[in-house]
Amino acid sequence: MSSSIAYLTSRSNFLQVSPEVPVTKQRNAEKYDTPEVFEENKKELATDLVVKAKQIEYLINSLPEPEAEEVQDDTRHDAGGRDDYRE
Repeated sequence: MSSSIAYLTSRSNFLQVSPEVPVTKQRNAEKYDTPEVFEENKKELATDLVVKAKQIEYLINSLPEPEAEEVQDDTRHDAGGRDDYRE
């Protein structure tokens, strides 16, 4: 994700967002993508992020359900383990 953010900040040119705030700096043309290429790459990055989020959600949903605390306590005590938890 950090490489996506780096791309978005380094391969675009500065745009004036307010008439009161002038653009005081420009990048060399070879340092940024054309608006069309930049838009296509933005869409691809957004799609990649959505796919990655869905993969993570699938993995999380594939995890086994946690046992109830009572079952965990019984298992710990049956195994002779110490209960180091203090309130």
